[in-house]
Amino acid sequence: MRISLLRQREDFNAISAATIAHFCKTYFGGDYHVTWNSPPSHERSAARGTTWRCNEYLNIIFPSSPDPRNFDPIRREFTQSPIAWRRPLQHVYVALALAPLSSRLLAHASLHIQPALPDENHWIIVPGNNRIRLLNAARQQTFVVKKSGFPDSSLDAELEVRQSSAASGIRIPKLLEVHSQDHWFSEQFVSATPINRLSDRRIAVNCATDALSQLRTLIDSTHADVAATDYLDGLVAAVGQGMERIACLDSPTKQRVLRVVDGLVRGVNWPATVPTALTHGDFQPANLLANDAGVWTIDWEFAGRRYAPYDLLVFQLESRRPRGLFDRLQTWLSRPPALPDGSSIDWPGLPDGSAAAEWVCGNLYLLEELRAQLDQLVDRPIRCPGVGFRTVLNEVEMWLRSKSD
Repeated sequence: MRISLLRQREDFNAISAATIAHFCKTYFGGDYHVTWNSPPSHERSAARGTTWRCNEYLNIIFPSSPDPRNFDPIRREFTQSPIAWRRPLQHVYVALALAPLSSRLLAHASLHIQPALPDENHWIIVPGNNRIRLLNAARQQTFVVKKSGFPDSSLDAELEVRQSSAASGIRIPKLLEVHSQDHWFSEQFVSATPINRLSDRRIAVNCATDALSQLRTLIDSTHADVAATDYLDGLVAAVGQGMERIACLDSPTKQRVLRVVDGLVRGVNWPATVPTALTHGDFQPANLLANDAGVWTIDWEFAGRRYAPYDLLVFQLESRRPRGLFDRLQTWLSRPPALPDGSSIDWPGLPDGSAAAEWVCGNLYLLEELRAQLDQLVDRPIRCPGVGFRTVLNEVEMWLRSKSD
């Protein structure tokens, strides 16, 4: 999520400042004072410490004279586009936004850190939904820090699943340091391009197929059939308990969610068991990175046991673009499932082509998707849920109406 959207969703300045100060204290030692300035202040006005520049379009915070190697992942993401005419404009903007002189003019805000970080030019900061990353190309490390006020689960889930995923053959950045008590870990620095930014469609398709094939090994190794009653009871209980810990939803919206969940649970003749597996939880193109080593799967913060085809459906239905999800789900269910390269696919839990099986698959996926949306709001200092949550809720209601006609 971009900084501009994070500012709408939460008290981004206070949360990010507290998070960065906490990491600096636990990593470097001593107390650090971090403050935001908008519009950005000039470096020469800083009496002590140093002033960093924030570009919200590139989702990056960096010192005035950074190590250019740190920018390689940023360039790979923001100078690439499947749309040819955009590439020259993107190249120009990124070059200006990261250049020492022009970056100050294009900065949207500035961050003052006091005292200055040791070797501060080797660091850049990339904020995210639940964590903040600090990249250090000189050390070949990326530091992942839980955001202040956010639940430990946003870090714990990833650490728990790392071993199982790596053992299954999925290419994941190597874990280097773990400091759970200080709410951060570090991993191998990987400079790669999100597959949805690759200009060569053929390469993007091959990378997506490879990533799904790797994921299938994890699904196979962790597959377990669970009694449908146990699965549904657990999911409904998790939604109900989570709802009590979501501050940003009003009572009418919570009641609406509960009605939708009840409709999904009651609207199907369930089979005896539900196939489950350890899943990534956010298996979208932005979390699949390609470089010469192959395709990497990153951001396992939402990992957990779910309906086995969940990740496959998230990817193929473009779930993180929720508008139109109902139509895409209907279309997907009407065709034989296939990998991005067109080859056939065999995955635990996929429907057998019958209307009853398709209905079960759709309801299970939408239950998991709704729970995933809610999980991102539980125990978090968030002011509003954002457009994505409400759009998913609307799309699920469209699905239920279609089944009641």
